Amino acid sequence: GPDASNTLSLRLSTDNGTDLELHFFGSVLHMRGDKVTPQPLVSSAGDILLWNGEIFDGVEVGEHENDSIKLMERIQQFGPERFLEAIGPVEGPYAFVYFQAAQKRLWYGRDPLGRRSLLSCDADGPSQAPLVGHPPRTFRYDIDVLTEQVFPFDRINPALPSLGDTVPMTRKFPPDPVIGQRILEVMRIFISELEGAIRARVATVPPVPAPPAARVAVLFSGGLDCTVIAAILDRVLPRDEAIDLITVAFENPRSLKAREQTLQHPPKGPSRHLENTAQPLGPYDVPDRLTARDAWRELRELAPNRRWNLVEVDVPYHEVLDHRQHVIDLMKPQNTAMDLSIALAFYFAARGQGHLAAVASDDEPEAKPYTSHARVLLSGLGADELLGGYARHRRAFNQPLGRAEDNAQSEQPPSFVFPGQAPGSAANENWQALVDELQMDLDRLPTRNLGRDDRIIATHGKEARYPFLAGHVVEFLARQPVWYKADMRFVEGVGDKMLLRSVARELGLHKAARRKKRAIHFGARTAKMNLGDGGAKGTDLL
Repeated sequence: GPDASNTLSLRLSTDNGTDLELHFFGSVLHMRGDKVTPQPLVSSAGDILLWNGEIFDGVEVGEHENDSIKLMERIQQFGPERFLEAIGPVEGPYAFVYFQAAQKRLWYGRDPLGRRSLLSCDADGPSQAPLVGHPPRTFRYDIDVLTEQVFPFDRINPALPSLGDTVPMTRKFPPDPVIGQRILEVMRIFISELEGAIRARVATVPPVPAPPAARVAVLFSGGLDCTVIAAILDRVLPRDEAIDLITVAFENPRSLKAREQTLQHPPKGPSRHLENTAQPLGPYDVPDRLTARDAWRELRELAPNRRWNLVEVDVPYHEVLDHRQHVIDLMKPQNTAMDLSIALAFYFAARGQGHLAAVASDDEPEAKPYTSHARVLLSGLGADELLGGYARHRRAFNQPLGRAEDNAQSEQPPSFVFPGQAPGSAANENWQALVDELQMDLDRLPTRNLGRDDRIIATHGKEARYPFLAGHVVEFLARQPVWYKADMRFVEGVGDKMLLRSVARELGLHKAARRKKRAIHFGARTAKMNLGDGGAKGTDLL
């Protein structure tokens, strides 16, 4: 962070006579407490703490207290042999290094969901490049060795629906799921859990200059997840505070060339790939930008007294080229084309340099330059994994029941598709496969690329926070029966993340409730930017 930095060096000899020189460097982004607390922290016993994290639950931290100081005090109270017991209850994103002087013992780790970056590398002789400044090409994630055996959360509810638990298949199949009383209760508890998670993540954010500047921003594509977060954030923040909604769009030469060719030679008949050309589209009118504007308008109708700053970040292609290598260095050890596409979107969104979208009633409809100074960026990541938002969840649900060879030899009865019903869902309702897929997602959360995203965003002196990944939210959703969360018998945009779509409708977000999922690198147009990239794959190495 940009607020304080310090280096502490010491020499010691190990029990086998090896002389070591240790260097501890701390760079602080002030997010908690009444004043900046420089790091490294040193105890009276000579123990050293480097802490990059936030304590949202598990350890009590007062409104005006600094969490790194509170954690150091707690570790000292528990004593050197109870270190894991001292740090175990902490809920929130973190990475740390802790040196116990008397024991000559070095601890390091990160939170169970891996929301903060923690990298290690093996020294390769005296010419080894420093880890922080210019990371070498070879890395090792020592921290992930046990992730296949250790899970931070309980297993998800394995129950499968019985007759009468779900909407019956009839010709009057409704366009939206029917919400029974029990699911209605779960939905309202879910809203309360999300509100608590968001409140904890914004309560202690330091103030910024007067409006229109905002303390908190939402990484905003206009999709279901981020729009729900924005609507609940409106419930939490004081009414006189602005909220930045950051939407990023890229000038993509390959997409623009394809659009130009389509307009010059339109396909015969209707085409689902042909964009609406009632009004000329500019180079930054990418899918995420268009949905962001729609969702922004819906939020303004829902909460007209809130100042909603739609921050439109436009990224010219030449600027991508200027920053490309820096982003590649930041995201290492990740090194695929998809990693770069996602990292570019987060990099420029976190920088926050753009313009404010004009409100129709503004006297000056021209774009106003604006830079978001919000240090906290709320993200909707986690909703797809926990609530069944990916296309592979639907594919799992539609897998044939029983063994594949048995199904291949038996003739399936014809299936009739009613309005609102997904094609293929009548013949196969493989709830067990959907449960298994969701369990796999829960198990893999600790190995998601959140460390990569943390490095990308932190380079601008900001940090992402994930309300859907709050421990109590994850545990609440894991306890719910699968058919409360998703019902893939309904079409895309209805059955996937069904519980969250019900939340959106309850909040008054009826348009957002029907919005389909779109990956950020496609929605912002960071994927396949060069004219010759048409055949490239996301897994291609850089």
